[in-house]
Amino acid sequence: MGKKKKKKKYHDPMYRYLTNYMGHEVTFTLESGQVLSGELMDMTRDGLMVIQETEVLSPFATQLRTMVRCQDVLFVTVQMET
Repeated sequence: MGKKKKKKKYHDPMYRYLTNYMGHEVTFTLESGQVLSGELMDMTRDGLMVIQETEVLSPFATQLRTMVRCQDVLFVTVQMET
C-alpha cells in the first residue's frame, strides 16, 4: 500500500508574492509580449494563475477567464486600492 505522495508547492518568488493579492486587479506581461489585465481569481499549487478579464469591449461579449503559467510571466503590475 504505501504512503500517498503530497503534491509539492510551486516555488517561485513571484508566485509566493502574488498569493497575497488574490481578488486584486493585475496586469501581466508575458514572454510573448502579450499583455493580460484582469482580476486575479485563483492560483494552483503547480504554478497556474487564473485571471478574469474585466475589460469588456462590448456588452454582448462574455467575461473571459484566462489561465497563465507563472513561468511565462515577465512583469506583473498590481493595482492597489486607495
